[in-house]
Amino acid sequence: MKKLGQECLDDLLWFNLNTWCKKYFQNYSKCDVMDNNMAESFNAWVLSARYKTIITMLEEIRVKIMKRIGDLREFLNTWITNISPMSLKILQENIEKFMQCNLTWNGERGFKIKHHGFTHIVDIVSRSCSCRSWQLRGVPCPHGVAALHYKELEPIHFVASCYSKETYLSTYAHFIQPMNNMKLWPTSNNPIVKPPKIKKLPGRPGKVRRKEANESRKTAKLRKRGVVMTCSKCGTQGHNKRGCSTRNQVGPSQSTEPSSQARERGKRPVEHEDTTGGQTRPFKRPRMVGVGIYQAEDGFITLNPGLPSRRVINTGTRVTKRVVVVTGDIGYTPVRGFKWKGKTTITSSNLERMRVEKVIQTRFAAAATTNSQSQTTSSRKTFVPWK
Repeated sequence: MKKLGQECLDDLLWFNLNTWCKKYFQNYSKCDVMDNNMAESFNAWVLSARYKTIITMLEEIRVKIMKRIGDLREFLNTWITNISPMSLKILQENIEKFMQCNLTWNGERGFKIKHHGFTHIVDIVSRSCSCRSWQLRGVPCPHGVAALHYKELEPIHFVASCYSKETYLSTYAHFIQPMNNMKLWPTSNNPIVKPPKIKKLPGRPGKVRRKEANESRKTAKLRKRGVVMTCSKCGTQGHNKRGCSTRNQVGPSQSTEPSSQARERGKRPVEHEDTTGGQTRPFKRPRMVGVGIYQAEDGFITLNPGLPSRRVINTGTRVTKRVVVVTGDIGYTPVRGFKWKGKTTITSSNLERMRVEKVIQTRFAAAATTNSQSQTTSSRKTFVPWK
């Protein structure tokens, strides 16, 4: 295992040896399986009923088990020997392998078996072998088969009793009787058990299975061993910004006022300025009242806050004295065609524009009339009739 790498060996030895190393398995269960495929197979077998209500789920599982017990009892009629077909298949494979074994007998009950460069000790009385395959499976291993053939004994008689027909029949001796439908059940006089009230817990629902107390908590995340850590604050390797020594230091480039970069990241400023008198008001969460226009709860209205094109439109309850701020171009064009009570209305800005245009037209008309009158008067003064 060290040839695969020391780190691989350390990760493997981190797990409990009793869960993956056959040397530490107990031999009373007659099973050498190292994975949980049997549990996964059962979960997949009842998958269609797991997400149903409790009575429907139990009823479907009961019907599945009732049908399975009947099918397995019929499967017993297909056996050709006194042991199960799976154990018979394993025994036949071991019989084919025992021809490669070299046997030495000590004259009593011990056998020394050499197989592929390894030496194993077999005891046919205790039905054990140093390879532990006989004890774990309950089926004679190739070394045990070699010793049994040397003593002219049948290996099939040394298979564990858990693979026999008698044990199989006793396992499925109990039948599950069919039941009527739920509508035909007798009415009970006991109080009705109501389900608990649904209470939504805080946070996002978990998807990871809850592990047992003695179960491994190790995850499949990769280790960060060998990765050089770089601080995003000062750019020095060996630490991160949480452990940086310059974390709480305020540099000359840092200021108390929020910068435009902080605004772009979504950080709201601590306060906004009142351009009328230089006073400050505490910042309140704004609410949007138009495209690019934001209004605070105290009446402070601004256009494009946090951008270079920011302009203050209204400072709240105070009267704005700076006409430039109000009459400047805020980049907003009102929509024409407003209606109120079924009649067409017009905005104040359009009324002001029409008034200015009317004044200009009136002045131009008055100027034109004055010029025409002055020209007529001058022509009358210079005209001398011929006498």
